[in-house]
Amino acid sequence: AYIEDWVAFDPDRQNGFHAFTMDARGKVLPNGDGPTGGCVALAPGESDALFDFATIGMRVEVHW
Repeated sequence: AYIEDWVAFDPDRQNGFHAFTMDARGKVLPNGDGPTGGCVALAPGESDALFDFATIGMRVEVHW
């Protein structure tokens, strides 16, 4: 399983934003859009946009 567009927001827990879980060809796996255990998983196009927008050291707020 693979993820793309990693943007960390909690280094102590190794959590961040990333694309849904995919296979080696870049296709979303069955249930690849399911719970992540702390990360925020986004559709591939959405994670691309966030990755392009994010900068090192930028402030991130996650509201549940």
